[in-house]
Amino acid sequence: MARYVKIVGLCFESVANNLEITDVSWYKDKIKDRIMTQLNNCLCENPDLIITPECCNRVGEWTSAQKCDFYRIYGDEFQKMISDFAKEHKVNVAYACGRYLDDGSEYPYRNSVVYYDRNGEVAGIYDKNLLVPGEHTVTRIGFGELPEKLIQLDFGSVATAICFDLHDERLLDRYAELQPDLIVFSSFFTGNTWRDMWALRCRAYMASSIVPHMNGRFIDPFGGLLATSTDVTRYWAYKVNLDYKVIHSDGNEDWRSDKLSRAKAKYGDGFDFYGPTGTGCRVIQCNMEDKTIDDIIKEFEIETYEEYFGRAKALRKEYFGE
Repeated sequence: MARYVKIVGLCFESVANNLEITDVSWYKDKIKDRIMTQLNNCLCENPDLIITPECCNRVGEWTSAQKCDFYRIYGDEFQKMISDFAKEHKVNVAYACGRYLDDGSEYPYRNSVVYYDRNGEVAGIYDKNLLVPGEHTVTRIGFGELPEKLIQLDFGSVATAICFDLHDERLLDRYAELQPDLIVFSSFFTGNTWRDMWALRCRAYMASSIVPHMNGRFIDPFGGLLATSTDVTRYWAYKVNLDYKVIHSDGNEDWRSDKLSRAKAKYGDGFDFYGPTGTGCRVIQCNMEDKTIDDIIKEFEIETYEEYFGRAKALRKEYFGE
């Protein structure tokens, strides 16, 4: 059945370092106000998920030591603030932050996305897998473990990447295997072609919350732009139906078959399909409350992406006698 989800990607800058002010509590209040202002500004969109940009609880131009001390002293206070907000407004929040672990290790800090559900409970935590070298050697941030499973929210499964992670082919391979409904990307760089490649490889929608504010994007599984942030709102918002699959056109919608056209003729607005010319693939989507995309696949004998490429690979193995 249709799974409509309203997603908001916040795209705001970090609080700047004011060299004339050394009172750390002043910066704490400024960062809290910056985050809460942005969260409250997007409530008019009635979001199901709000995403913050990378390390949104930091002060720009602070030294690594200053940032780490700040995360250690005030980290729990900020996480409670986000938890309370999620619970009050019944919204999922992907809170990208610097995080301190009191584990006695040489590398007690993490660059993380903490997911809060609509009850303000922690639904999952992702720690950045591929750190910029200085994050590890200077800031003493520890590497995150390769995720064994996706984070489950009330609307579907979510994969997470933070900034430099887009260069981690090992992480991409894992997510392509796990097949998320959505990829959340919090970052200080836009990703551009890397971002498009991740969406296509995982056959998933990708939501990016970026600093600076003009570069936030929501893209489809082909890298097609669906929403972008602006210098007015400092966020983007998009309502997407996650009851979808990506399939190959061959044998499903070509001169030998009209499976997709027949499904469209029968169900009208209840079924959609699209795909850019030259990709050879289509997104198929069920908009009905009493059927799912899997029901339509079964009814019209639509060959899935996995089945199609599995068949091609099996034929190659057979040819070489493997």
